[in-house]
Amino acid sequence: MIFEDANGDGKIDVEDKQYAGSALPKVTLGLNLGFAWKGIDLNMFFDGQFGHKIYNALPYYNIKKEGVGNYLTTFMDSWRPDNTNTTIPRFIGASDDPTSITDNNGTNWAYTDRWLENGDFFRLKTLELGYTLPKAWVTKAMLENVRIYTAMENLFTITGYSGYTPDLGVNTGDGATGSGTDNVMSRGCDDGRYPSARTISFGLQVTF
Repeated sequence: MIFEDANGDGKIDVEDKQYAGSALPKVTLGLNLGFAWKGIDLNMFFDGQFGHKIYNALPYYNIKKEGVGNYLTTFMDSWRPDNTNTTIPRFIGASDDPTSITDNNGTNWAYTDRWLENGDFFRLKTLELGYTLPKAWVTKAMLENVRIYTAMENLFTITGYSGYTPDLGVNTGDGATGSGTDNVMSRGCDDGRYPSARTISFGLQVTF
């Protein structure tokens, strides 16, 4: 990996750090749409966030990693003398293995913008479609109202983010916090958080 000498002093050190974006979105939106026509009703809720970054820590830990553990399959394309046309750094072995390659520069674990991604997303959060039976039908069964519906959640998300989900929020237990408490890294750092499930349910509402 090659690091930029941002201030041009011939050294790579803390003075070369640069602002790379924020985990806080510049725009957060919600859009609720609905209509009803001849007993048919439809309600949709969209939400989204724009203008922020996500630190994708999952590949950071599972591609560019020291020690023994699970790795992503992308790791198989890491740099080797016979595989130089790759963007995956060479493997750095466990520090207690005397036969492994060591990283004397300490750059293998450096937090860089290599793992920083655009976190923008637009999502259909909920959709509910229903049909209310005509009064002439339900009164014959001595009922006041009958409505059949289907409700759906998280049908689709439009995003360029490569992780499981761009909707991270704040997670106190996130491994990125280090101490398990809220801090600046508990927002916008993705350690492989499980995404929101897509659900589809059906229901029947009856008023006697």
